[in-house]
Amino acid sequence: RRGPTAVRRDVHPPEIADLCEEMGDVLALVRSQVEATAAFTEALLRIPTSDRIRRARLHRKIGLVRQHERDLALKAFDDAEQALGAWPEKADDARSEWVDVQIGRLFVHYWKVEAAAMDQLLMRLEPHIARATPHQRAEYFDHLVLRDLRQLRYDVSDDTVAHARDYVSAARQTGDLATREIVGEPHLQL
Repeated sequence: RRGPTAVRRDVHPPEIADLCEEMGDVLALVRSQVEATAAFTEALLRIPTSDRIRRARLHRKIGLVRQHERDLALKAFDDAEQALGAWPEKADDARSEWVDVQIGRLFVHYWKVEAAAMDQLLMRLEPHIARATPHQRAEYFDHLVLRDLRQLRYDVSDDTVAHARDYVSAARQTGDLATREIVGEPHLQL
């Protein structure tokens, strides 16, 4: 079986990197983590180091598909941040990718039951949420809810309910049917 690494590396048209990334996206959807990682890595090999945002996105995608291997996922998120470079020079598209990287980190810290790390990331993200995409805002508020539930041992506070309402509101704004289905839009009344 020929995988994404079977593509000739001496041919570098941008379309091959695009195809490798798209293949990785499909493989991630069907939960083929090893193959998805290989496809994203192949795409990285074909993208110039000057394309910082795209390189960061590919590292982030590797982190997302490797979440079950927590330390590898965190390393991939570190690589994504390193690819983006220093914060002051970030434009809107770089800032958006940076927010996605932090949201990816939140998933890992949630599964590692690292509430303090989640708190730090959530505080670091908070000033950027007003300019975030609806999907990023939904993810942010979802992680506030998850953090609250873990910290309060699933006892729901007024703040948790407020965060859940913010999550539902942001999820409705995404236009993404999968996100809207997750929040149970037709059924959820907070």
